[in-house]
Amino acid sequence: MTGCHINRLIFVLVGFGLVVLSTLSCVPQDPQPRELTRQQINDLRSRAERGEVEAQYELGFMHWYGLGVAHDEAVAMDWYLRAATQGFAEAQFNLGFAYSDGRGVTEDAVAAARWYRQAAEQGHAEAMRWTRRTAEQGSAEAQFSLGGMYGTGRGVLQDGMAAMRWMHLAAEQGHVGAQVSLGSMYAARSGAESEATAAEWYHRAAAHGDAEALTWIRLAAARGVAGAQFALGEMYVEGLVLLRDEAAAVEWHYRAAVQNHVQAQFALGSMYAARSSAEGEATAAEWYHRAAAQGDAEAVTWIRWMANEGVARAQFALGELFATGLGGMPKDDVEAVRLYRMAANQGGVARAQVALGEMYAAGRGVVENEATAAEWYHRAAGQGDAEAMLLLRETAERGVATAQVNLGSMYAAGRDLPKDDMEAVRWYRQAAEQGDVAAQVNLGVMYAAGRGVVEDENAAAEWYHQAAEQGDVEALAWLRETAERGAARAQVALGVMYAAGRGVVEDREVAMSWYRRAAGQSRVDVLWWFLQAAERGSAEARLLEGRYTDDVAAEEAKAEALAWLRETAERGSAEAQV
Repeated sequence: MTGCHINRLIFVLVGFGLVVLSTLSCVPQDPQPRELTRQQINDLRSRAERGEVEAQYELGFMHWYGLGVAHDEAVAMDWYLRAATQGFAEAQFNLGFAYSDGRGVTEDAVAAARWYRQAAEQGHAEAMRWTRRTAEQGSAEAQFSLGGMYGTGRGVLQDGMAAMRWMHLAAEQGHVGAQVSLGSMYAARSGAESEATAAEWYHRAAAHGDAEALTWIRLAAARGVAGAQFALGEMYVEGLVLLRDEAAAVEWHYRAAVQNHVQAQFALGSMYAARSSAEGEATAAEWYHRAAAQGDAEAVTWIRWMANEGVARAQFALGELFATGLGGMPKDDVEAVRLYRMAANQGGVARAQVALGEMYAAGRGVVENEATAAEWYHRAAGQGDAEAMLLLRETAERGVATAQVNLGSMYAAGRDLPKDDMEAVRWYRQAAEQGDVAAQVNLGVMYAAGRGVVEDENAAAEWYHQAAEQGDVEALAWLRETAERGAARAQVALGVMYAAGRGVVEDREVAMSWYRRAAGQSRVDVLWWFLQAAERGSAEARLLEGRYTDDVAAEEAKAEALAWLRETAERGSAEAQV
């Protein structure tokens, strides 16, 4: 046997009872008492039947050894049990011995430990020695018993640290009672970390069907304890204690995941990944990303695999890990930019576009380029990303033309911003004055249509002219269309471009035709455009008459324009006089 029983028993008959004096060792020996008379035995049995605990114990002892009665260990166990359930320590100890040796009952280490514990809690020295020795040998039940005794201070001095240590040893071996006890210990402490640990131990116990643990988990989950919410979600996934319910599992995992419970985040990622759809993959990558950022190595592995499979959200996530150095990844801006670009080019991940814009703005992993940053902000803002819109506006206010024209186009179209033509014109003008071709074309369109400004074809022509001279085909088309409608400024501008070969192939005959069409209008504003063109060094005069050399063309053209203006003024034109 593993425990110790009674080594030497000296029985002294006192009346009809027995007083037991005992010493202990690990080898039981039969006692040698004097025999009782039949009457004494009958009286003892009567007292035992009436519930006298000492009589019950004595009768059990007599049957165990066959002292004046039939030797019957099963009957002895019955009397021991009656006495033990009334709290008689010697009976509890003897029951522990019987269960540990399988005598009179089926061998049961758990039951043995429980009875030894009850005896030890009453100060039974040998029961305590047995419990400690067996616990140290690795018995989960004995460890649980010893932990419980230290926790309550029954049989030993109360010691919370010792109680938790023994409970941990038992719980790690799967002892449900120890798991529940540990859950209770941690739940009694304050703080989110303690509650999370409590939920973990209650979860382990509940998974084995422990009702108390399940109740605590339900109540704690409803109270918002992330660990309990995760545990409840897992139980709905497992379908062991609770019926399998994917919707309920997702709900409880989500509640825990948004509180940054890393296991819940990984679990959600796995559930969405199993759905085999583009939307499911994107959502899975989102949750794996959150878990990986908290150091979950398995989540990092999944993100790598999904990124290699071309999942844009996973590419962005992996880029973030390289950019931040989170998740155990080496910080690598170049790799981060590569992954951001792969995700951003797929168009569906605004956050990747924002991130790529920020890398360009800061010159991280790429050459600094605020214009390119603005383009990526614009694309993300077009998907409704509020952060991108803020960054785009900040960039525009710093004077970056690309950001200004993008912001203007959003106001003009009423896309992701309230439609506001005046605001669009304001931003277009700031960019156009910096020479931005797109802004010049757009500003020309606004003047031509009278949107946000008074309609003015000549002003439109001027902006088309500036853009067309930079080679913009759309601007040239707009300029030509405006000139065909009779806008003198557009006609003069086309003449200047063809004369100088700016934005078009040089063609003096075409230039002459546009100048003649403009000159034929005999209007003050036409003369003014000629004057301005002459001041910029154009050769209009030579083209108009074909009689000026290149060296004197500019001055002659200017003089002729002034002469026309003077003649018109003398005829009484107030505009020309001004």
